[in-house]
Amino acid sequence: TRHLQLACQALWNGVVDTAVAGGVNVLTNPDGFAGLCHGHFLTKGHNACKTWDATADGYCRADGVGSLVIKRLEDAEADNDNILGVILGAGTNHSAEAVSITHPHAGHQAFLSRQVLRQAGVDPLDVSYVELHGTGTQAGDHEEMQGILDVYAPPTRRRAADNPLHIGAVKANVGHGESVAGTTALIKVLIMFQKRAIPPHIGIKGDINPNFPKDLARRNLHIPTAMTSWQQQQQPGQEKKRLAVVNNFGAAGGNTTMVLEEAPVRRPFLEDGRDPRQTHVVSVSAKTKSSLAGNIERLLGYLDLHPDDTDLADLAYTTTARRHHHGYRAAMAVSNMADLRKQLSAQLGKIDVMKPAGKSGPPTVAFTFTGQGASHKSMNLALYHDVPSFRDHMQNLDSLAQGQGFPTFLPAVDGSYPADHEHSAVVTQLALVCSEIATARYWCSLGVKPDVVVGHSLGEYAAMHVAGVTSASDTIFMVGRRAQLLQEKCKPGSHSMVAVRASLEQIRQTVSVSASVSDAETPPPPRFAVACINGPSDTVLSGTRATIDEVSSRLEAAGFRCTKLDVAFAFHSEQTDAILDDFEDAVKTTVSFHEPKLPVISPLLGKVVFDGKTLHANYVRRATREPVDFISAIQTARNMSTIGDETLWIEIGPHTVCANFIKKILPSTRLALPSMRRDADNWKTVSETLAALHTAGVDICWNEFHGPFERRLRLLPLPAYSWNDKNYWVQYNGDWCLTKGNTFYGRGAQGVGGDGKGAGGASRTPAASSLCTSTVQCIVEERFDGAGGTVVMQSDLMHPEFYAAADGHRMNDCAVVTS
Repeated sequence: TRHLQLACQALWNGVVDTAVAGGVNVLTNPDGFAGLCHGHFLTKGHNACKTWDATADGYCRADGVGSLVIKRLEDAEADNDNILGVILGAGTNHSAEAVSITHPHAGHQAFLSRQVLRQAGVDPLDVSYVELHGTGTQAGDHEEMQGILDVYAPPTRRRAADNPLHIGAVKANVGHGESVAGTTALIKVLIMFQKRAIPPHIGIKGDINPNFPKDLARRNLHIPTAMTSWQQQQQPGQEKKRLAVVNNFGAAGGNTTMVLEEAPVRRPFLEDGRDPRQTHVVSVSAKTKSSLAGNIERLLGYLDLHPDDTDLADLAYTTTARRHHHGYRAAMAVSNMADLRKQLSAQLGKIDVMKPAGKSGPPTVAFTFTGQGASHKSMNLALYHDVPSFRDHMQNLDSLAQGQGFPTFLPAVDGSYPADHEHSAVVTQLALVCSEIATARYWCSLGVKPDVVVGHSLGEYAAMHVAGVTSASDTIFMVGRRAQLLQEKCKPGSHSMVAVRASLEQIRQTVSVSASVSDAETPPPPRFAVACINGPSDTVLSGTRATIDEVSSRLEAAGFRCTKLDVAFAFHSEQTDAILDDFEDAVKTTVSFHEPKLPVISPLLGKVVFDGKTLHANYVRRATREPVDFISAIQTARNMSTIGDETLWIEIGPHTVCANFIKKILPSTRLALPSMRRDADNWKTVSETLAALHTAGVDICWNEFHGPFERRLRLLPLPAYSWNDKNYWVQYNGDWCLTKGNTFYGRGAQGVGGDGKGAGGASRTPAASSLCTSTVQCIVEERFDGAGGTVVMQSDLMHPEFYAAADGHRMNDCAVVTS
């Protein structure tokens, strides 16, 4: 346990914030057995360690692997970890006065116990269980028992009748794990805390060690022979926490003692009830297809075993925020366990055709910002209510707006009014743009950051801000001032806009033909303005209300679908002419434009903007009046390779509109996903988009996603990773001697001469690699992404240069390489 004590010391001293400590003991050859047997360390029997038995004659060796994650208590609580126990104190000393280096010393062990108890602030009589080293030797067991009795059950200051001390030793159950023995003992105590029970000691096969004191019962010390309930001590008003001590020592004279307390009781979070999200993302990943299948099957098995006590929110949190995510991924947005089981089972049938995510680096992400045609009259955003960071962003933006003399727009997003409540143009347009800015910031906080942006009509203002062209304050000014001018100089309702499911050519031809077949007294075709060319068959027209009504009637008669936009003013039409000069002057004297930090796809110009001279006051004037050529802009960006088929599109806005345009303009595009949908649960939409992005290889910051709800969530003990099991056993080929039967020992560097042959004389062809040094002969794999990289190197121990270096340190004419 010395390594555990060092880990605790590093944490207490602030050297590290998390430590993983443990031990491994894998017995692959008999050499160690032979040496220990000659030294009379091992038992001559066939059983495990006969700890505290009168016939104990040595220990039984054991394999073992164990590790523990150790943190400071406050950090573990802040990280929402499952805490198994608390280490109150730990220390190490050495038995300098023992009769030999391998014998323990009762006095030194008692001294260490008192020292560690003082460090922990614990009265030794409050300790109710001690896990002893208990190797199963006559001298060792007696010395350790004496040291324990002197501190925890002394003949004076006796323990109360209702305060017994129990002792045990795990070596009687599993053998002596040597380098993993202390870790095994600590893990046993942690399991006892969980079960609140003390297992029976099985090391005494007949009579107890006759060298032990005869008054164990009088000192209220007990060796349990059956499963025993671990009772808490009572004190006025409350129950004391269970306290235990782990005592361990080594063959080199070292002693380590640790004082442990059971984990703090986690109180249920009752402030706001359950997680408000009804749809959750559950993710399973692996490094190989076979492991992914195994992980999915194990998760399904866990759900079968725990049908009633598995909360979907906890499961989603555990599989996303508390897991490392590998290349082969399966993520699903679900709202109930039945749906989850169905989707997990379906994923098993898709694994053969899966490709690993992120193999060629992180995918390109594009944000497209929605125009006013998709906005609600009055929104009630779940993100505003449930995510403090989103709400803070909105409130900060609202403060900027009010500071410039504009009315608050928060009532248009917080559900204060019914969905059909008509707000002013200033409030509606500020609410749309500011909610888009806050939504973009939210995605960025989740690790989904844009590489390119495009804004549709009013959405261009949010896009320019996200690209770094304008500040939040200037963006709000432009949107608010333009809306004010519209209210002051334009008549609401005099003009309108209509979205037509047809190409511009089809619209013009249909309107002209319908006019030509009328009688001679029919006036010429109505004059309308083209507001937006959104796709191959998606066009928006603007004009006077009478004109738009007439055009819509003709188009509908020809079988084209027309949808009137619920807007008070007709953008991109002659109605806006009255405000253009005043708007440009106001922007020119107030707003600062900067060089974009991201490429900006311009629907006005039909090109991609990279420089700091294109976007200015005249640009926003023209964007108010001239058409939105969305299809040309997207096609140009594709032709310039700014975007491609693998680009992941995320629509930033209150409803999915532009994402549909993208899919029609670029039919082979990989993903075009919404942030919100009108009349749909916001968390369902966000969860579905997150699942798709995660599967596509975007590294989601799941801790941030779950952060607002983490106090309600619990980490579940899900099954471990499904490894591709292979046999890595080291076959013993030695002769029980120092040379281990290797015939080339003692031959020196001659065995790997300049002829390129290895130590055994066989010809070896070095692998081709971009790097070759004396100790690294080959780079097997290199993989890098934005967050880091992985390099797998191969060393050939029989390579002439490497072998020569190893051969330089010789003992008994044998080359020896230290670990």
